[in-house]
Amino acid sequence: MVAVLLPLAEADEQRLRMNELADRSHLTPSGLTRRIDRLVAEGLVQRVSCPADRRGAHAQLTPSGREVARRSIEYLGAVLDRHVAARLSPQETAALSDLLARLSREHPPG
Repeated sequence: MVAVLLPLAEADEQRLRMNELADRSHLTPSGLTRRIDRLVAEGLVQRVSCPADRRGAHAQLTPSGREVARRSIEYLGAVLDRHVAARLSPQETAALSDLLARLSREHPPG
């Protein structure tokens, strides 16, 4: 679930085309379709038609999906604090932060 919700939470308007979401979530197109079907049934995601391409569709977070994504981000942050940051010195934390920022710039999502 998080593999789909987090990329949507980061996207403009919390919406992505299905093929782009498959790339960002590292799911096959058929795997993504099944996952989106479940998330739609749970009320976390909705399918929205693509105005630029009538055959295409977007997946978009619903308000409930935004809340689940927010809670997931908070939880993952707490896990990282507890299992990573708490074990590093301030200098090591700063170095890791710099390295992750560099990786993010060099390999943006999608």
